[in-house]
Amino acid sequence: MNARLCIVFAVGLFALAARISAQPCEPEWDVGIGNPGLSSQVNDFILRDLGQGDRMLVGGFFLEPYSAMVAWDGQGWSMIGGPVLGDVNDFILYDDGNGERLYAIGTFWVGGNDLWHVARLDGNQWTFLDNGDNLNSVNHAIVWDDGTGPGLYVTGDFVTLDGVTTHNDIARWDGTQWLPLGDGLNFPGTQIGLTLEVYDDGNGEQLYLGGDFDRVDGESIDFLAAWDGQQWSQPWFGTGPSQTVDDLCVFDDGTGPALYAVGFFTSASGLIVNHVAKLQNGLWSDLDGGTDGGGGLVACGVFDDGNGPALYVSGSINVASGKPMKDIARWDGTQWHNPDGGLTTGVAAFALLGLPPDSPFGSTMFVGGNFTGVGGQTSNFIAEYKGCFCTADWNNDDTVNTQDFIAFLNDWAAQTPRADINNDGTINTLDFIEFLNRWAEGC
Repeated sequence: MNARLCIVFAVGLFALAARISAQPCEPEWDVGIGNPGLSSQVNDFILRDLGQGDRMLVGGFFLEPYSAMVAWDGQGWSMIGGPVLGDVNDFILYDDGNGERLYAIGTFWVGGNDLWHVARLDGNQWTFLDNGDNLNSVNHAIVWDDGTGPGLYVTGDFVTLDGVTTHNDIARWDGTQWLPLGDGLNFPGTQIGLTLEVYDDGNGEQLYLGGDFDRVDGESIDFLAAWDGQQWSQPWFGTGPSQTVDDLCVFDDGTGPALYAVGFFTSASGLIVNHVAKLQNGLWSDLDGGTDGGGGLVACGVFDDGNGPALYVSGSINVASGKPMKDIARWDGTQWHNPDGGLTTGVAAFALLGLPPDSPFGSTMFVGGNFTGVGGQTSNFIAEYKGCFCTADWNNDDTVNTQDFIAFLNDWAAQTPRADINNDGTINTLDFIEFLNRWAEGC
């Protein structure tokens, strides 16, 4: 349909579209992606164009609809690269100087007994970058430039990734080889890296490592440590978290960016924090008593659901800020909130990825984990938590005008998933009429 026909068609539909009164809008769960959903646990998400438009890539420990990793286009699933069997813990995009490509982190079996932990998607096939070992695991990855160029950092429970160099649970891939970070987590016994995050505390960026460890590079550092590109340190006053750190997120609650840690710890530097704590200017602080549920937290993410940016956490949660919760909670910088009933059947979310209103999927947070229900609805291991924004302001410039109408027309004609504004799984005339009504009402 050319532009002129679009305009004529739009005018005709606009004349037919009934004006509706503005309705209050609240964030809510959308379980379309979760029915039938996946066959088992989800560990990670990443938004990526694999050559046919943006897709939400999903990794985890499942066999259906495809093993370990799948792509969602808003209406259906497709395979990512060649088939593998195993468990994907993390996705990351990294440019080693030859163009940005997708990397998958986990445990993969290919061709019978060949086992690998780090893979790169080259075209439509996977290239494997480590010597697999049944005793190893690789849990998380991040890209960071330590001043010598961007590197792909991975952490987990491994001694070596190349069969030669000793890495001790954390290593850097420079595009051609694996390099150690000092002596890594080199103390005998269980030492496991679980999460990585880049954060600038005002003295320059550093790479933060969280996990289950009590010694780094020969120094006594518990559960959280920072690497500046040359050495490891504990860049805060007093002691660190009292137990395992499972995830790290950077979030600005209005006082400036801070590093947030979640896990099984209940204190930091002697302060009672209950599974979630904020680190800023070298000091730990509590988030209104943290969370309580008989266990710890395993994931965090940042999302603006229309009420302002907030930190979301998931794990074993029954109560926060004195209010009932169900395994997921929202922190607005002052108090905790229950996201529309939470995870009503299951254990926890292990992946939380918030997207802005101008994303291909609109304002939404993809939530994946080990659950089969959200907000009282069935949703198998994956769901969306839909934010509430002014739909009429399609281009998000805080003004509703003809530019929003044209922007919607373009997305509607291109069948962009975001254009399915009535959430019926099909982009058609009904979505066009729905947008016309909202556009006529304004915000």
